[in-house]
Amino acid sequence: MTVPPAVKEPIPVPKKEKTMATNPEIIDRLTNALQSALMLAERLGPDLQQVARDATQLADAVSKAASAAHELRPDGGRRG
Repeated sequence: MTVPPAVKEPIPVPKKEKTMATNPEIIDRLTNALQSALMLAERLGPDLQQVARDATQLADAVSKAASAAHELRPDGGRRG
């Protein structure tokens, strides 16, 4: 089984398409969409970082609770 490459090869553009006139409306729409995506990414960055911190704290709390529950076992937490 082969693993696909991590980076995709660029798609070649036929020569006649390279010389076609660009539509200013399409460029404006692309620019606006990219600006919106960048603004959203900037707003989400801190939120995602906080979620990661919260997830770490939650995992730590669950681990501590599991250890405490294990110690409460009638056999004193010993196995076997």
